[in-house]
Amino acid sequence: PALPFGRDAFCLTAARPFGDELYATGGRLRGYEASAAVSAFDARAGKWRDVAPMLEARFGHGAAALRPKPKLALVAVAPRRRRPAEQRRISVTQKPLLVVAGGYHDDAELASAEALDLVTGRWRAIAPLPFATCYAAAAVVDGCFYVAGGAGPGDGRLQMWDPATGEWARRADLPQARQSAAAVVVAGRLYLIGGLLDLGETASVIRYCPTSDAWRWGEDARAIPWLPKPRSGATAALLVDGSVLLVGGGSPLVCRRDGDGYRAWEDVADLPIGWVRWPGAATVEL
Repeated sequence: PALPFGRDAFCLTAARPFGDELYATGGRLRGYEASAAVSAFDARAGKWRDVAPMLEARFGHGAAALRPKPKLALVAVAPRRRRPAEQRRISVTQKPLLVVAGGYHDDAELASAEALDLVTGRWRAIAPLPFATCYAAAAVVDGCFYVAGGAGPGDGRLQMWDPATGEWARRADLPQARQSAAAVVVAGRLYLIGGLLDLGETASVIRYCPTSDAWRWGEDARAIPWLPKPRSGATAALLVDGSVLLVGGGSPLVCRRDGDGYRAWEDVADLPIGWVRWPGAATVEL
């Protein structure tokens, strides 16, 4: 079914593995107006429902779902017969979150960020981005939320939010400033696919390793290959078989998993409405 209302430059985020819903956040309405609306799609029931709106209207933002790593809590254990009271450390599971950051509103890039508790359905403000940005790529790697590139002060920067501390940290800058790129995480690496560079659209694919805090630029037999043609404004989704689907900015493409690596990009059936820029794309397991 169609979205409850028309918009572009919104984010479509899968709550997987925390549930079977897709969340459509914000977006640009007719007249270049930003929206704070949030809708959730139940993949099993095939229906949309309204969710509490974001604290701030925005479009061209980044969003991803994450579950903070368990916290250690110190608890007191009451004394028992012939045993004194004692203290123990236990692991406390954190609630899953949908994190949204950056975007555009009122003719300016945004630094604000917020998180939706996927259990209570309530939004709360989190620390703002160190550098405001819009049309950045966003993804979760190893429990942390990354915002890569974009337009504005965050151009060419990689910013990471750690839910354990609630703070942002600056990580290794991108090899080149890039906006409107597609993001996907494979084997603990953050990939940026296509996008806009200073000289126009690019077909290049770069990947970031959080462990070494370094970007790799160039083809690799085991990595996702470059696109056949430059494009921007696309969205990537990791399929259940490990393949990568790319929609938007041109005809849909798929990069199929082949053992430890990937094959070249292939054309797939066009979308019923033709190709669009800045679409939403995500996958859920049914």
